[in-house]
Parts: sequence; structure tokens; C-alpha cells
Amino acid sequence: MPTETLVELSGPMTKAEVVRWRDALSETVARGQNVRLNLAESGPWDIAGLQLMLALIASCDRAGLHLALTAAPQVFVTVAERAGVLDRFAWREES
Repeated sequence: MPTETLVELSGPMTKAEVVRWRDALSETVARGQNVRLNLAESGPWDIAGLQLMLALIASCDRAGLHLALTAAPQVFVTVAERAGVLDRFAWREES
């Protein structure tokens, strides 16, 4: 069973900022590790940040890995609801 890596996202998840997270998240998946994202310190969010999360889901699916989100701020939930993709995300209580 793959190990799990906790990634704490912080700061803006907008078009201007998502590049800094793309490589780090891709490396985690490339190592064959399940991913738990703590979103508590992330935001603001826009559609580019949401697209990065959806791409991460697809990457994890292709690799047979699991992605779980914790502590999502309301702005993330709102953006995902408006885009009609909130149900694509798996949630997990913090442990």
C-alpha cells in the first residue's frame, strides 16, 4: 500500500500562483504516494487553482493513488460548487 504524504497548501491558489504548487504536487504523485492536502491556509481560490486540483485527481487516478482534502476554506468550496465539481473531491477529517 502506498504511503501518504501530507501537503500543506498556503497562500493564493490563483492563476498567478498555481505554478509554484504544480511541480511539488506532481513530484509527490511521481513518488507513488497517496496525497492528503491540508487547505486551511490556502486562498484566495480561482478557477486556475480548481483546475490544478482536478488535474491532481486525474494524476492520482492514473497512478492508482488516493487524494484526500482536509480543512478546505469556504472560498474553495464555493468555487468548486459554482463549477459543478465539488463532488469530485474526497474529504477527510484531520487526524
